[in-house]
Order: sequence, then structure tokens, then C-alpha cells
Amino acid sequence: MINAGTNTVLGRILCFVTSACVTAAMAHAQFAAGGWTNRYNGPGNKADIANAIAVDQFGNVIVTGYSKGSGSDDDYATILYSAAGVPVWTNRYNGPGNGGDQAEAVTVDAHGDVFVTGRSFSVESYASATIKYSGSGVPLWTNRWVGGSGAALAVDLSGNVVVTGTGTGNEGYSDFATVKYSGTGAALWTNYYSGPLGYDRATAMASDASGNVIVTGVSSNDGSDVDYATIKYSGDGVPLWTNHFAATAGAGGGFKIVRAPPGLAVDTQGNVFVPFALDGGGYVTVKYSDQGVPVWTNRFQAPGIYAEVQAIRVDSSGSVLVAGTVMDEQAGYLVYLTAAYSNAGNLLWSHRYEGPDHGENQAQALAVDESGNVFVTGWSSDGAIADDYATIMYSNTGVPLWAQRYNGPGNSYDRAYAAAIDANGNVIVTGISMGKGSDWDYATIKYPVAGGPWLTVARTASDQVAVSWPSPFIGFNLQQNTNGIATSEWSALETSPADDGVTKTAILSSPAAGAFYRLSAP
Repeated sequence: MINAGTNTVLGRILCFVTSACVTAAMAHAQFAAGGWTNRYNGPGNKADIANAIAVDQFGNVIVTGYSKGSGSDDDYATILYSAAGVPVWTNRYNGPGNGGDQAEAVTVDAHGDVFVTGRSFSVESYASATIKYSGSGVPLWTNRWVGGSGAALAVDLSGNVVVTGTGTGNEGYSDFATVKYSGTGAALWTNYYSGPLGYDRATAMASDASGNVIVTGVSSNDGSDVDYATIKYSGDGVPLWTNHFAATAGAGGGFKIVRAPPGLAVDTQGNVFVPFALDGGGYVTVKYSDQGVPVWTNRFQAPGIYAEVQAIRVDSSGSVLVAGTVMDEQAGYLVYLTAAYSNAGNLLWSHRYEGPDHGENQAQALAVDESGNVFVTGWSSDGAIADDYATIMYSNTGVPLWAQRYNGPGNSYDRAYAAAIDANGNVIVTGISMGKGSDWDYATIKYPVAGGPWLTVARTASDQVAVSWPSPFIGFNLQQNTNGIATSEWSALETSPADDGVTKTAILSSPAAGAFYRLSAP
């Protein structure tokens, strides 16, 4: 996997030191066997936008989005890759209007069948178009819902699929629109939700272990502000409860909701968690019981003037993870911000990722593995003229373990939009990447993360720093960087680490504040 006789740099992200604590770890530039990168340039050789990802029980990776066709506008473009990264099948969907068709969400059922939804242009308007493919890529059925736009979908334990988004209600206004299809494509029920002023847009949904469906989105109140509305339906489509969260409610009071909830999460007890961003910076997360009773509201006020929350997940212990972007008011640049709460609403940890040049950094997606490790991806300025994918891994206690950046062959804009975890704990990210001689292409990357080895850092009782790494990596030099992760500013540390045959440990008596560490082959 790693050859000490080469010049391969072992560490790319790394450990850092603050005045309060020292925690971090090292990622190797060459991951364990099984990592891969795959790109897709559609037949139109123009913009191809991947925005959703799913992984089935076999480790296959399904990516969807939209792609310029040959002689058509955007089409749905859905690709299945094997666990080894081999493209198995690609399916494109050009709706009857031969216009813009844009997939927005994808999921899989227990049999490996694939469901995709989005919006599809018809002769007079858009429709919500939902497609089911077999695991081998055979289209099984397509359902179109004229006047709608699919934003999210989920599959229940019986193989039924529920789609939510925006639809035109009885009075001609946009409403939440939620429809449930059987596994064979039969429409089982449809529910609309119209708020006080008639402008309502569903943006996220989930189903719980009992087959209930929870939907959230924005709902206008006085024509200038918006609230968000969360609705729970039974598996049979019966509305169980509705909660409106007003723009003047919640912790601190008097704040304004500026964006739709990007997602929601449900824990094993049926509790529901919904996040949103605030005007003026910061996040709010609300917990509802399974009966719809507000349990707690947590406002995380980040030091900044702008916030955009993008993703929420609940881990196996019931902790709640939220990720997004904030503007650092003093520094004047955007940073990733990831926060973790206990199920009781207590802030467990938060972390900012600023990138190598303190430029634009925008988190877009979050995934959590069975051990509670957290993966956040999006894009980060590369210090030149473009953005790179930037994917960060945190331990379940918020320790940064590694970060990986991806600069595509076009050496231009590369932006990750979605992330998923497979059964082995590997993380897969997808998004858009400028090609060489093409426009944006899908770019999907699998990072095998299990097994280390990790460079670990800990403060000793005497306020020294102990940096440790596995003993087999003999001949690698310990390096330090006191200015972020700009690779041009690494300097070697002259150390004589102790070696017990398992771990090598270097004790640093005067650690530099804010330092990063890595191992490098000579």
C-alpha cells in the first residue's frame, strides 16, 4: 500500500495544535486498495451535473443528476458503478417534452432496485418524474405527476417509494405535494399541504421504522418572511401532525429563516430533527418527538454574518450532526462548519474547515458511518482560480482525522454535492468537475478509510506534545507546518522517537500553536 522507498508523501491532513488541546490524525495520500475515481461526460459534451448518490447492500454506487443530451436539453443520467468502480450501466431519461429533465434524488431498496426522482419538462409545464430501475439497470416503471417537481424520496421496508416536492394545489398555488407508490408503480395516496398564504415548497423527507413519512419545507407567512412546516403522515397517508416553526420563534427569538431546510433526520425512537440557517449567521436545529411535540430548539450562533446549513444526520448513538457554511465576519471568507449535538440537545463539538488559502469553502453534504465517524464534503478554493472537492473525516468526538482534496483534469472548478457510506465504512462523494476539453462532468470518488494507519497527537501532562505513528513506517520524517496545509511550507522536525516495536512516539517539548504534522518519505 505504501512503499517507504518512494517519495510518496504519506500525510496530507494532518494534526494541528491549538492553545487549548492537541488532537488530530494523519491521512495517507495513497489509500488502501479499493479506492477509485470515475468521470462521466454525457453525449452532449456539455455540462453534466451529479447531485445525488446512494449505495446498495452489495456496495454498488448509484449516482444521478442531469446531463446534456445529443439533440435534447438536460436528461436524467443515472449510473451504477460496482464496488470496484466499474461502470455497470448508465440510463438516461428524456421526458416527452424533449426539454429540461433534472434528477434531484436517488435511493435503493433492499433488493438493489433503484429509484430516481426530479422534474421533467412536458409540453406545457414541468412534471415530477419518478423512475424505478432494476439492479441490472432495466427500467421497470416511470410515473409522471404533471405540475409537480420531485425534490426527495425514500423507500419503506415494504419496498414502497414516497416522493415529495412541490405541486400545484386546488387553488393554483404551489403546495407541498407527497405521493406514495407501491413497488410496482401504483399510486397509493397523494397528499397536498397548503400553508396560510399559498406558497409552500417541500425540500426534504424521511421515513421511520414504522413506515411513517415525515416531510419538511418552507411555507410563506406574511408575504415577506417564510416559516418552515414539518408534517408527519402515517404509512397510509393519514396526516398525524403538522408543526409550523415561525420566523420569530425559537432560541433567542426574533430571527429570520432565510433558506429552506436542506434535510431532516429521524432517530430510532421516531424523533424528528430539522435544521435551518439564520439571517445574520448560525444554525437552528429543532427536535420533535414522534408525536410532534417540540422537545428542544438549539441555536448555534457562529461568529459570522452569513450561514447556510446543508445537511443533517443522526448517528447510531442518537447524536445529531449538522453541516453547512458560515461567513467569518472578521476574516471575510466562507468556512465549513460542522456541529454535533447529543440527543438531549447539548452541543458536543463543532469544527471549522478553512481550506489552504482562506478563500471560499462551502460544505454541501454529510455522511456518518456505523462508528459515528463523520464525513463532510463540498468545495474549497485552491488558492488559484478554481475550487477543489474537499472531503473531511472527523472521529465521533470531533477530532479531524483527514482531509482529501480533488482537482480534476481541467484544473478548474470541482464541486462535490453528495456523499454516502458503504457497508465497509468507505466514503463515496460525487459532484461536478471541469474536464479537459469538455464542460463539467460527473466525478465520483471512493475513499477507502478503514484500517489507518493514523498519525496521532496528544498533549502530555507536562504540556508537551506526543506524536505517534505505527512502527513499521521506518524512515519517514516527521514534518511540521504552522500555516494551514500549504504544502510548500512544511519543515522537518529533528526528533529521535521512542520505538516499542509497535508505535514510534516523538515528544515535542515546545509545540507551535496551530501547527500541523505529517509523515513524509525521504
